[in-house]
Amino acid sequence: NPSAYAARKAKDPDTLSWNEAMVDGPEKAKWMEAANAEIQSLVKHGTWAEVPKDEATSRIIPGTWVFRRKRSPDGELKKYKARYCCRGDLENNALDTFAPVVAWSTVR
Repeated sequence: NPSAYAARKAKDPDTLSWNEAMVDGPEKAKWMEAANAEIQSLVKHGTWAEVPKDEATSRIIPGTWVFRRKRSPDGELKKYKARYCCRGDLENNALDTFAPVVAWSTVR
């Protein structure tokens, strides 16, 4: 039976999509705050240039939101984190690509 060998997808309850995070509830405001902080950070670092869709001179790369509850080692909720992710494999230019930098306190 091939289905017996299929990997079981275990969903992490601390990782959410946009639709899951934006459900009306007690955490929605915190997720919106995290998303706004991510947008401000991306704008501050000059990550993109916003242009009208009909004036785009290159391919528009799709993106998605990933939301995550960050916890301390004892399981206590530390913060709400939002990341906007683009499909970098769809880029068609020869510019350098940079990876995000991690804080040493998160490396174990």
